[in-house]
Amino acid sequence: MKPRQSRDPKRRLASSARLDLPGRQTLALEAHYVGSAVRKKHPADYGFHPPVNPRPWKSLCDGKRVILKAEASELLM
Repeated sequence: MKPRQSRDPKRRLASSARLDLPGRQTLALEAHYVGSAVRKKHPADYGFHPPVNPRPWKSLCDGKRVILKAEASELLM
């Protein structure tokens, strides 16, 4: 895996050996999709309010097609 590019020196990826299989499975069960209005072309379609400070240089999650929250959550499993 190539090194993570981050502006925050305190952020880093944990080693895969840090957790055993049951620990990783527990984390996977607790993971959930939240979403972000900043990355949506039409945030109201997802129940978000338009962002106060939109960032037009960010890629859009719904640029090609709408992915509803239920589908995004299913993709995590």
